[in-house]
Amino acid sequence: MKKARLFGVIAILTVTGFSFTGCRTDTPEPTVIGVTVDGPSSVTIARGGTHAFTATVAGTNDPPQTVIWAIVQTNRHAQTTINANTGALSVAASETLTTLTVRATSTFNTRVSGTVTVTIPAPQATVTGVTVDGPSSVTVARGGTHAFTATVAGTNDPPQTVTWAIVQTNRHAQTTINANTGVLSVAASETLATLTIRATSTLDPTRSGTIAVIVIAPYATVTGVTVDPETVAVARGGTHAFTATVAGTNNPPQTVTWAIVQTNTHAQTTINATSGVLSVAADETLTWLTVRATSTFNTAVSGTAIVAIPVPPPITVTGVTVDPETVAVARGGTHTFTATVAGTNNPPQTVTWAIVQANRHAQTTINENTGVLSVAASETLAWLIVRATSTFNTAISGTAIVTVTDPVLQPIANAEITVAAPVAGAIPDTVAVSTGDFSVGAVSWSPVHSLFQGGTVYSATVTLTADTGFTFTGGLTGTVTVNGTPVIPSIAGDGGTATLAHTFGPTDETDHEKGSEANPFWLDENVWASGEITTPSGDFWFSFDVVAGTTYRLWWNDSHHGDGTKTMDTRVFIFNPNGTHAANSAGEDSRWNTPFVITPAQSGTVRVRFTGWISGNIGTFGIVYSSGTVRPPPAAPPPQTKSFTLGFTALTDRADGILDIGDLSLLGLSREPAAITLKNPGGHTFGNIRWLFDGQDIGDGTKTLTLGARVNGQMLKIGEHFLTVVVEIDGRAYGSRIAFRVTP
Repeated sequence: MKKARLFGVIAILTVTGFSFTGCRTDTPEPTVIGVTVDGPSSVTIARGGTHAFTATVAGTNDPPQTVIWAIVQTNRHAQTTINANTGALSVAASETLTTLTVRATSTFNTRVSGTVTVTIPAPQATVTGVTVDGPSSVTVARGGTHAFTATVAGTNDPPQTVTWAIVQTNRHAQTTINANTGVLSVAASETLATLTIRATSTLDPTRSGTIAVIVIAPYATVTGVTVDPETVAVARGGTHAFTATVAGTNNPPQTVTWAIVQTNTHAQTTINATSGVLSVAADETLTWLTVRATSTFNTAVSGTAIVAIPVPPPITVTGVTVDPETVAVARGGTHTFTATVAGTNNPPQTVTWAIVQANRHAQTTINENTGVLSVAASETLAWLIVRATSTFNTAISGTAIVTVTDPVLQPIANAEITVAAPVAGAIPDTVAVSTGDFSVGAVSWSPVHSLFQGGTVYSATVTLTADTGFTFTGGLTGTVTVNGTPVIPSIAGDGGTATLAHTFGPTDETDHEKGSEANPFWLDENVWASGEITTPSGDFWFSFDVVAGTTYRLWWNDSHHGDGTKTMDTRVFIFNPNGTHAANSAGEDSRWNTPFVITPAQSGTVRVRFTGWISGNIGTFGIVYSSGTVRPPPAAPPPQTKSFTLGFTALTDRADGILDIGDLSLLGLSREPAAITLKNPGGHTFGNIRWLFDGQDIGDGTKTLTLGARVNGQMLKIGEHFLTVVVEIDGRAYGSRIAFRVTP
């Protein structure tokens, strides 16, 4: 696909004028009578080792000494080999055979050979460390025992046998460890608080491991648990906290686990297993309980207490009072009622709320549990009756009278919200923050872009909805805070909703030449755009929005295939809205005549990345996309050259060393090929004149700067430029600089 040249060289050799004359000899034919492998009859080579063999061929008439080397055993490891010519033997590190036979066969007489035996000794085990199994320390009581084990680490499967010992020599005489089994016995009268146990490898006594033993007091015993109190009466719905005392030897732990013996208790009759707090359900049907406290140190020992549950006197309900008994509630408003249930023996205070009138508006409701009344905004009734009925005795209830009034709405005369101003390259923010008695909807932007574009005027529209009890007034004013600065928007509304609109000034021009991944150059359909990469490791990004199921075609213009105006051979990567490659993951080549076609499965933004086809490429290129099938033509270019004349208003020696330059307007140049011609002003003779473009000396004489092409490393492109002319007059250099902008 890339350009290549084929070079060929043909050489012809002609040989003439030679002749050969032979003479007969009567030299006797050599014979081979034996082959001897030099050295001893057997050699020892470790696994993973090598050895170089040599051989002597015996016979008459000086037989050739060359032999072919081979290993006789065919069941050897695949990596155990011998060089057939040099006799260099390599034994595999994993070779399982213990002997090999190496054969050297005469190349002159292959029926004669000699052998040598290779012994492969078993690998020698080594010990790299000893670890005592288990945690870094163990606890053993005085008079107790503990069995230790150890692991010996090393190479070639070292023996796991160790010798056990106690490091401390000042221990009690009865504190011992079995040197073979590792069973430690701590004397009942041991005074040391810690011991160090060492396990030493029997293969390598220089390797050992240790573990710390913490010596504690003898283990306690538990002889009984006493619950206090042993008998108690607890009413239904009541609680009681029990305590327990654990008796035994050696100060046994006093912790116990609490439980209720009976399994047929009410689900809400419980005891805290740790604190011993008993809670008797209000609806408990049992008349007595057994509470058990079990030692946590010895769960076989426990104590109990008897709990009597007296039968309560009967509950009665004598009346229900609603608070308030009368109240006015506006249409669209709410009110929360409470109720008090009167009776004997503490009747339940729960009630069920209801509205008596069945002909009320459907949206006039009361929460049957909380007593919150909501009056519909369109309620036609002038009054309502709210009833609270006892849940314990549904025959008893109380009522309240509600007068329904017209709502008094609070006016909203001013609306303040905060909207994030559009920033070129950013995602439009659809969330506005309100300050006032109203809520705001999503921000609607016009024009609609997935990313804000540079140099674009955007309008934001937000719908405001008044909170309950509030209304917008006809003379509504508003403030929009943009980046901390209040501005006056257009706002209109009267009643429950209002609309706020604000037009933002043009966004900053996007740095099109940058085209970064975070701020890609935005493409408009059927409009060619240009890019440039100026560093060997650089890239350039474009993006455009697509609709799922629609087919789009992309063409690009580069130095490999194009209209001849671009300077870079490109590789192109195309990414679907979900981030996956739409193109070859290694990049696509030229698409000037045959477009690249995509039909995205989902709507969103497609991103296109340009980089050099060969690492280090820099230069210019172009791209266009279309939902049509024909490549859009570039915009008609302006005249191919523009010239200007330097007008020097003062040629005399000036103190400031500055020469004035006349008008040099270059505004309005297209992105498509255009050029600027720099000419030596006619009618003037100077000793020298040089041009500096963007600070780079581009030479003297007439120069043509073409949009997208380089002169001495400098390129005319969209954006700001500086032009300096330097002239020499009477041996002194004068210069003048102007700034100008090339716009799309």
